[in-house]
Amino acid sequence: MMASVLIVEDDTMLCENMARHLRDKGYHVDTAGTLNQARAFLKEKDYDIAVIDLRLPDGDGLELLDHLQQSAPDTIAFCITAFSDTDSVLRAFRKGAHDYLIKPFTLEELTRKISQALRFRRLERENIRLRQVIQQDHVLETGAFVGTQATVSRLRRLVRQVAPYDSTVLITGESGTGKELVAKAIHFHSKRKGPLVPINLSAIPEGLAESVLFGHRRGAFTDAREERMGAFRTAEKGTLFLDEVGDMPLSLQPKILRALESREIYPVGSDTPIPVDVRVIAATHRNLQEMVSAGSFREDLYHRLTAFEIAIPPLRERPEDIPLLARHFLEYFRDKFGKPIYGIDRRAMQCLTRYRWPGNVRELSNVIERSVLLCERDYLSLQDLPEKLCTQRTMPDRLQDALTRFAHQHILSVLEAVDYDKREAAKRLGIS
Repeated sequence: MMASVLIVEDDTMLCENMARHLRDKGYHVDTAGTLNQARAFLKEKDYDIAVIDLRLPDGDGLELLDHLQQSAPDTIAFCITAFSDTDSVLRAFRKGAHDYLIKPFTLEELTRKISQALRFRRLERENIRLRQVIQQDHVLETGAFVGTQATVSRLRRLVRQVAPYDSTVLITGESGTGKELVAKAIHFHSKRKGPLVPINLSAIPEGLAESVLFGHRRGAFTDAREERMGAFRTAEKGTLFLDEVGDMPLSLQPKILRALESREIYPVGSDTPIPVDVRVIAATHRNLQEMVSAGSFREDLYHRLTAFEIAIPPLRERPEDIPLLARHFLEYFRDKFGKPIYGIDRRAMQCLTRYRWPGNVRELSNVIERSVLLCERDYLSLQDLPEKLCTQRTMPDRLQDALTRFAHQHILSVLEAVDYDKREAAKRLGIS
C-alpha cells in the first residue's frame, strides 16, 4: 500500500527533487516550506512519514517533532540537518525522531531509510498483533475499547477484574455500544476453555426459547424429532452470552434463575436434571430496575444477574472519543479494502464529532466503512459522509463540556502520578 510522506524543507530545489523522487517510487507526497505550512497539512490529515529540516524560516523543526509526538505519535519522523549540528540531532532523537539525514545526502539514501523505517513499522505491528492473538487480547482492540484514557482504562480494568472469576455479569448500554465485544473480552480473558455461545433472546419466539436454551428430548413436542442439546450444554465449560436479557419472556425467567442457582438444567420433556458448568454473561439496552418495578422482570433474577455490572456509556456522552474511533475504523477499512486513504479532513471530523450517533459505535463504524468505499481521494472529506450527519442538530456545547472534563481528569491523573509535585506535573504537561 502506498505510504504518505510530508516533506518540510525550505530549500525549494531540494524539496522538489525529494518529492519527485518519492512520487516516482509510489509514495504520496505533500511538501511544505515553513512550520506554519506543515502545521496546516498536519491538521488536515495524518502521515506515515515526515521528513523535517530542523532549520526553517519561521522556527525550529524541533517544534514540529513536539507536535507530532502529541498529535500524531504513529508518524515516523526523519530530521534533516547540517553535519556540524549534532546537538540538534540529539535533541531530535529525544523528541521522537526515528532517524536523520545529513546534508548533502543522496535521494537513494532517503528512499532506503524510509523503506527500512516502514518495514520496521510493519514488523512491529505484526508482532503486536501476533502477541495479542497469542494472549487472546485482540478483542480489547476493537471499537468498544478505543477511546480516551478515562473511558478505555475503566472498561479494561473492569474486564480484567471480573474475567478470572465465574461471577455472573450484566452489561448495560444502548444498542451499538459494543456490549457483545465486552462479553467476548471477558470470556477470552477468563480461565474457561469452552466456547462462547451467544444467544439473542429478542430474536427467539417465546414458544421456542426454552428449547433453544435448555434443549429437548426426542418426542417432547410435535416437531421434536431429534434430541437437542440447547445453549447451556453447548457452552459447557465456557460462557453463555444472553443478549437482550430484558426481552426474556416472564415465563422463562424462573427457569433461568433455577439454572443459575443450581447449575442444573431440565431439557424440555425430561424430569432428570443435567449438571452444567457454564458462566453466564447477560446484556440489555433496557432499564431492568424499572422493569422490576413494573412487574415485567423478576426481582430475584435481577439481583442474580447484577452480581457485577458494567455500564457502557453512549457515544454522544463521550464525543472526545469520536476522533480516535473514526481514525481506528478508517485504518481498519482502509486496510480491508486496500484503499490509499490516509486521514480525515478537519471539516469532516468536526461533522463526525458533532453528530449525536443514535446508533453509537456500530453506526460510526458503518459510516466510516461506507465513506471509505465512496472516497476517491487520499483523505475523507464532507462529501464522503452521509448528508444526515451534517444536517442533524449538533452538540458543540456538550462536546466542549466533555473536553473540559477530559482535560481536568488528565491533569488530576498527572498530579497523582507525581505525588502532587506541581513543578514536575507542569513539566510533564508541557506547561511553562
